[in-house]
Amino acid sequence: RQMNGGVTSKRSQVRQNSEFINIAKSISSDITNTYTKLEKLTLLCKRKTIFDDKPVEIQELTYIIKHDIANLNKQIGQLQNIAKAQRTAQGQHQQSHSSGVV
Repeated sequence: RQMNGGVTSKRSQVRQNSEFINIAKSISSDITNTYTKLEKLTLLCKRKTIFDDKPVEIQELTYIIKHDIANLNKQIGQLQNIAKAQRTAQGQHQQSHSSGVV
Protein backbone atom coordinates (compact mmCIF):
# COMPACT_ATOMS: atom_id res chain seq x y z
CA ARG A 1 0.00 0.00 0.00
CA GLN A 2 2.69 2.44 0.92
CA MET A 3 4.39 1.79 -2.37
CA ASN A 4 1.34 2.90 -4.38
CA GLY A 5 0.87 5.94 -2.17
CA GLY A 6 4.53 6.78 -2.64
CA VAL A 7 4.24 6.51 -6.42
CA THR A 8 1.10 8.64 -6.48
CA SER A 9 2.75 11.18 -4.22
CA LYS A 10 5.84 11.20 -6.43
CA ARG A 11 3.74 11.76 -9.58
CA SER A 12 1.89 14.58 -7.89
CA GLN A 13 5.16 16.16 -6.84
CA VAL A 14 6.60 15.89 -10.38
CA ARG A 15 3.40 17.44 -11.78
CA GLN A 16 3.61 20.31 -9.28
CA ASN A 17 7.29 20.84 -10.08
CA SER A 18 6.65 21.01 -13.82
CA GLU A 19 3.68 23.32 -13.26
CA PHE A 20 5.89 25.53 -11.08
CA ILE A 21 8.60 25.62 -13.76
CA ASN A 22 6.10 26.42 -16.54
CA ILE A 23 4.55 29.29 -14.57
CA ALA A 24 8.02 30.60 -13.66
CA LYS A 25 9.02 30.56 -17.35
CA SER A 26 5.83 32.39 -18.26
CA ILE A 27 6.49 35.00 -15.58
CA SER A 28 10.02 35.49 -16.87
CA SER A 29 8.79 36.01 -20.41
CA ASP A 30 6.01 38.36 -19.27
CA ILE A 31 8.45 40.43 -17.21
CA THR A 32 10.66 40.83 -20.26
CA ASN A 33 7.69 41.92 -22.40
CA THR A 34 6.45 44.33 -19.73
CA TYR A 35 9.93 45.80 -19.35
CA THR A 36 10.05 46.45 -23.11
CA LYS A 37 6.71 48.25 -22.87
CA LEU A 38 7.98 50.30 -19.92
CA GLU A 39 11.01 51.34 -21.97
CA LYS A 40 8.74 52.45 -24.80
CA LEU A 41 6.56 54.38 -22.34
CA THR A 42 9.66 56.06 -20.88
CA LEU A 43 10.73 57.20 -24.34
CA LEU A 44 7.26 58.53 -25.10
CA CYS A 45 7.18 60.47 -21.84
CA LYS A 46 10.66 61.94 -22.33
CA ARG A 47 9.79 63.63 -25.61
CA LYS A 48 10.08 67.35 -25.04
CA THR A 49 8.29 68.87 -28.01
CA ILE A 50 4.73 70.02 -27.55
CA PHE A 51 3.56 68.98 -30.99
CA ASP A 52 5.01 65.47 -30.82
CA ASP A 53 3.11 64.61 -27.65
CA LYS A 54 1.03 61.43 -27.90
CA PRO A 55 -1.26 61.35 -24.86
CA VAL A 56 -3.56 58.66 -26.25
CA GLU A 57 -0.65 56.33 -26.94
CA ILE A 58 0.77 57.04 -23.48
CA GLN A 59 -2.59 56.29 -21.84
CA GLU A 60 -3.09 53.09 -23.81
CA LEU A 61 0.41 51.86 -23.04
CA THR A 62 -0.03 52.73 -19.36
CA TYR A 63 -3.29 50.74 -19.28
CA ILE A 64 -1.64 47.74 -20.96
CA ILE A 65 1.30 47.84 -18.53
CA LYS A 66 -1.04 47.98 -15.53
CA HIS A 67 -2.92 44.98 -16.92
CA ASP A 68 0.38 43.12 -17.47
CA ILE A 69 1.45 43.82 -13.89
CA ALA A 70 -1.89 42.57 -12.56
CA ASN A 71 -1.42 39.33 -14.54
CA LEU A 72 2.12 38.99 -13.22
CA ASN A 73 0.84 39.37 -9.67
CA LYS A 74 -1.74 36.64 -10.32
CA GLN A 75 0.92 34.30 -11.70
CA ILE A 76 3.19 35.00 -8.73
CA GLY A 77 0.26 34.14 -6.46
CA GLN A 78 -0.10 30.80 -8.28
CA LEU A 79 3.60 30.10 -7.72
CA GLN A 80 3.23 30.90 -4.04
CA ASN A 81 0.30 28.48 -3.76
CA ILE A 82 2.26 25.70 -5.48
CA ALA A 83 5.29 26.31 -3.26
CA LYS A 84 3.08 26.25 -0.16
CA ALA A 85 1.46 22.98 -1.29
CA GLN A 86 4.89 21.48 -1.89
CA ARG A 87 6.09 22.51 1.56
CA THR A 88 2.92 21.06 3.11
CA ALA A 89 3.32 17.78 1.19
CA GLN A 90 6.97 17.60 2.15
CA GLY A 91 6.06 18.20 5.80
CA GLN A 92 3.47 15.40 5.67
CA HIS A 93 6.01 13.06 4.11
CA GLN A 94 8.51 13.86 6.85
CA GLN A 95 5.85 13.34 9.53
CA SER A 96 4.81 9.95 8.15
CA HIS A 97 8.46 8.95 7.85
CA SER A 98 9.13 9.98 11.43
CA SER A 99 6.06 8.06 12.64
CA GLY A 100 7.16 4.98 10.73
CA VAL A 101 10.68 5.15 12.12
CA VAL A 102 9.49 5.62 15.73
